[in-house]
Amino acid sequence: MLKLFRDDLINPQNFVITLELVPARESFGRSTETLVAIAKDAFADGRVSAVSITDNPGGNPSLSPDVLGYEIFKLGMDVIVHLYKKVASFLEKRKKTWALKMCLEDPLKKTLLSCQSCGDCAIQHIAFLCPESGCPKHTRNGPCGGSRSGRCEVYPDQLCIWVRAYHRLKHANKDTAFMQDNVPPRRWELNKTSSWANFHLEKTNPS
Repeated sequence: MLKLFRDDLINPQNFVITLELVPARESFGRSTETLVAIAKDAFADGRVSAVSITDNPGGNPSLSPDVLGYEIFKLGMDVIVHLYKKVASFLEKRKKTWALKMCLEDPLKKTLLSCQSCGDCAIQHIAFLCPESGCPKHTRNGPCGGSRSGRCEVYPDQLCIWVRAYHRLKHANKDTAFMQDNVPPRRWELNKTSSWANFHLEKTNPS
């Protein structure tokens, strides 16, 4: 029966022809660049309409970061970051970064993090916990000397924010990087300004 429809099957105008790359078979162990090259060659052939990267011989689609999906994700993030920089620069030149802060940043961050509007956000270093609102001493580079048994010195009924951050990252198997990280000191001149704009304008201290 397949022989009768052979010409139709290889014609992309009639059917969607998908090339499937399964790491457990012919694409096992190949680098991202190799898989991307195979995909490009398949499209250049003219008969293939789509490429599927799967993570097991059963053929379930995979978007794991070590295959083609990572390239698409990275490209998307590069575009987004570039766009954010453009927007931040546009608002900075017109002295309108306050609008970004009041209309978007404050409603989100104050609700989710009890943001104190320091303008130099450090949550990316502390498992997305805010050291300004979460620590009564506002410590940015580790627990203070008064903490005992993982408890806050000021509020002993609460865990230290740094202990909470450690547990959160340990659960995600990222505690090693956390222990090696160094949080830059706060830039007080940015207080009450938009931390989002400051980050993309590279006003904040590098990590």
